[in-house]
Amino acid sequence: RPGRIPIRATPAVIVAIVAGAMMRLSAVALAALLGSPGVAATGANPIRKVVTLLQKMQAQVTEEGKKEAKLFDQYMCYCQTGGKTLEASIEAAKEKIEADT
Repeated sequence: RPGRIPIRATPAVIVAIVAGAMMRLSAVALAALLGSPGVAATGANPIRKVVTLLQKMQAQVTEEGKKEAKLFDQYMCYCQTGGKTLEASIEAAKEKIEADT
């Protein structure tokens, strides 16, 4: 799916994906601000609105990145230790079966 970061993505790939998303969002935001008829009437600065929007988006993307990194680390820990735990439980079950027969 577009917009999803692959599980084994390198930091350079992640930066490229995030940068592309931010560029698309900033283009949409700029188009929305420049196309709104009330901007000139109210005297609001459209550039300041875009900058503020981009700063908020940057903070949001950074926060989401931290959450994703934490989840990724938990997933990788499970992948590394889950197999060993599963093998141990299989071995214990085999020993129990052999002891019961």
